[in-house]
This record gives sequence, structure tokens and C-alpha cells, in this order.
Amino acid sequence: VAIAHELLQVGKFLKMPIAEKCLAKLGNAKTQIAKQKDDFYDDQKIANIVSFIETCFHYKLSSNKINSTLDYYVSAKANRMVVSNHSSKDRFVFLRALAIRLILTDKSEIEIEDLVPTEVLAKKNKHDFSTDLKEYKECINGLLPWFLLRASILRGTAGVFQTQFQSTIIISQQARTNRYSNYDPLPKEIAELVSSILILGDSTVVIECYQYLVSTQNIFNASIRLRLLHAAYRSEHLTEICDILEQTTYELIKSLKEEGPDEMAEKFIMLSRAVTINSVADASEYFDQAVEIVSKFGEELVKRWEALESLAERAAELPDISDEFAYRFIRCAELVGNFVSREKHWDRSNAARVDAKMSPATALAAISRWRDRIVGRYQYQVLAIIKHLVQNNLISPLCAWSLTHFFSERLYGDLALVCIEREPTKAGKQAILNDAVKILEVEGAHQKYVDDLRITASEFHLSNDGLTNLVDFFATDKEEKADDQGHHYFKKRNDQPDAGWDFLFNGIQIDSLHGLTKLLNRLNNEPKDRFG
Repeated sequence: VAIAHELLQVGKFLKMPIAEKCLAKLGNAKTQIAKQKDDFYDDQKIANIVSFIETCFHYKLSSNKINSTLDYYVSAKANRMVVSNHSSKDRFVFLRALAIRLILTDKSEIEIEDLVPTEVLAKKNKHDFSTDLKEYKECINGLLPWFLLRASILRGTAGVFQTQFQSTIIISQQARTNRYSNYDPLPKEIAELVSSILILGDSTVVIECYQYLVSTQNIFNASIRLRLLHAAYRSEHLTEICDILEQTTYELIKSLKEEGPDEMAEKFIMLSRAVTINSVADASEYFDQAVEIVSKFGEELVKRWEALESLAERAAELPDISDEFAYRFIRCAELVGNFVSREKHWDRSNAARVDAKMSPATALAAISRWRDRIVGRYQYQVLAIIKHLVQNNLISPLCAWSLTHFFSERLYGDLALVCIEREPTKAGKQAILNDAVKILEVEGAHQKYVDDLRITASEFHLSNDGLTNLVDFFATDKEEKADDQGHHYFKKRNDQPDAGWDFLFNGIQIDSLHGLTKLLNRLNNEPKDRFG
């Protein structure tokens, strides 16, 4: 079973006589592999079994045996992980099985309510049932056409591929039209499915599938590319894309900014394994690069950087520190940023602040270069430098506060408080306070930030009616107190009516001027108090 799974990853199949014997054993209660007690499929064993069943499906073995084996290992009903906002093994296992079931029973349509979990159906008369059902519809209807196309390729019944492929794109996009999410895993999973179709198909699928993957740009990531490259060098019908795929994959891996040394080395090792069958020399070169990365940088990278940063902080106090020293320091920071495992594991903003302590001009030039190369988070680094300059009287507080108009999160951190404290004139302090309160009224306020602003205003005898209203609001709503996590300032309102957001956004594409105009017109026609 495990061998069948691994062979399928490179477009190969277990020999038919072996598949027949294994299918008979899986269908026998005495010899079958034990299944999990629950209906979650995070165990690789279930994924391997489904891959084996796909092999039997490819050979057109007994439909009854395939269905009975599927019914034993994979429930006909989805679990909650099928609609997870993260990439999910459960989603792939369930939909692979569903595609086989539909083709074997010659069904072309499904009823989503027949697939959703029993606990969701139990809430049928409750308000959130429609929301849950909508999630299942978008997810299943958005991905199932791709799984059906993949299953048809496996079965050898796809027909004219170009027509089927374009039809699948349209149907999938229509199902996901009203899907809104900060992070949606479905586009990435569709790219994985297209890559799988490319591997399992023949020469007729190559052009359509590969052009589609290239058009997705960043979604066609290093992991998908490496798996495809590994299969491409072992499949005759993919020969024509091997060279360009290897070259672009290598360039992509080298350009990765938020991968740590271990992750980078692992990708070079995978690249080396993928091309070994074609060129030992190239494989050796990629392997050497992996060794070089882990020999220079390892798990101790962040600790080494923190030690260097501490030395730089003390060196900045020297009277004759040079711009060249500051430049070399920030270049070291760039190198660390390239190889640290995740951006969150080190403080790039503090590196910018320390560099500004040595040479403000060098620090500003460095983060400008980072912005051009899309490195780090420009706003956070600039604000760290501005705060340092204000605290050391190198820039006026009013000038510093005016610079925040260029950023989306003007209240990030405590810059407003620092600027009020450092501004020498009462009129200037009042102007900064008024502007900060105006932002709070528009964007929402977190109680801790409001309290800090109230204390600072009281200390310098400043007043603002908007701030007074915010203080009164939180004083009468004790349940809204929360820790300030993530620096987001949201004001929750218990008296806010049902907004009906699904209705407001229904059928509108907000990534175009026409869509935004239509949305604004619809919002303006709603009662003024409906959306808070």
C-alpha cells in the first residue's frame, strides 16, 4: 500500500496482479489494515490506502470491492477539517474518495447536505446553520471539479482534455466567487491538484497544466515545484518542462527570504534528489549548497545575532562611530534576515533602531533598500527609527507624527504617546492628541490604548471630547477589557444589529473599481444604523 502511494507521486502504478491481491486482503475483515476509531485522517496510513484504491480505480478493478473498501476507511460524510482555513489532509482524503465514488456510481451532481457532518445538520433550525452550510458548499464545490478531473485522468476517461480543463476552471471559480478570507488555502491546493494532474496525465495535458501553474505565480511555490520536478525527471511525457522547471525552481529557492537555514538546506537536498537521475554533477552542486548553508548558519543564528546586536548597541555610545560601521552592521542584519527560520523569530525593527542609533542616514537608506526588495515590514522598521529619533531629540515630535500619515497602522506601538510627551508646546501636544483620537474613533479603540492616552492627556492637562466619550464607553462596558495582543485596536459593540454581511457582499467582486462602486452604492441604500 505504501509503495502504491509513493509510485503514484511520480505517475507510476503498482502492478495489476499485486493490486488485485492487496484489494482482496483490504476487503477481508481478517486481513485488512486496522482503521482509526474517529473520522479524522491525519494519519498518513489512510492517505496511503486511498492512493492504493486510486491505483485499483485506474486498473478498473471491481467497483464493488473498491466502494466497500472506501466505505470502510473513509466516511461518506465530511468532517469539520474539510472546511478548515488551513491546508488539510482530511480535505484531500475525503474529496479523493468522493470523486471515485461519484464516477463509479455515474453521478454528476451532489447534495451538500448529504455530505456535511451530522452535528452540523443538527443545527438546521439555528441561525449559524446557513453559514456552516455555505462554507461546505464553497469548499467542496470549489475543489471537487478538480478532483473529478484528476480521477477521470486516472481512469482514462477524461475525453478532450483542453475542453475539460477550461470547464473545470470556470466551474471552480464560480463556486468560490463569494468566498472571502484573509488566508484562503484553496488556490494553493488547486495548484497541487493541477500538478498532480500533470504528473498522472500524458503529453496532451502538459501545455495547459504547466501554463496554468506558471500563471498562478507565488501560489506555484517551491514545495509544489520540487514534487513536480521529482516526477518530471522520471516521466517521459514531462521531459519538455524539466529544464525550465529546474532552473526556475533553483532561482525561487535562492530568492526565499523567510526560510531558515534548515529549511533552505532541506529544499536544496530535495532539489538534489530530484535531479540525480538526470545529472549527478548538478545534484552534487545542489547538495554542496545545502551543506554550505547549514555549516554557516544553524539553530544558533539568532543567538549569535543577539550578541552582535548587544555589542552594536554599546558601540553606538562611542563618540566616533563611523557610517561604515553602521553599514556593515545592517548588512549583517540583512544576512540574518535571509536565513532566520521565520521573520517573527528575530526583531528586524530593533536592528533598524540600533543602526539608527549609530547612523540615522545609513539606517533610513537600508530600510529603503529593504522596501524596494520587499524585505521585512517597512512600516514597522520606519516607526522604530522615528521613535528613536524623537526620543533622542533628533527630529521634532510634530514632524515625526506627520510621517505616520504614510502608513496604514498609525497607532502601532506607542509613538503617539512618545510624541505627546516630547513635544515642547502645549498646542503641539493637543494637535497630536486630537489626531490620535480621531483615528481611534474611525478605526476602533482598545481599552488599554485609550487608558494610556487618557493618562498622558491628564498628565499634560490636555482635553478631547472624543477621548472622554471613549473612556466613558469602556467604563460602562467592563466585558470589553482584553489584553493588547497583536496591536489591533478594535471596539466591539454589543448593541450592534445583525449586519447581514453575506447579503451586502453577495455577487460582488471587490477586486475591481466596478465592484467597489457597486458595493458602495448598495451600502448607501441601507439604513444608516444597520452597519453600526
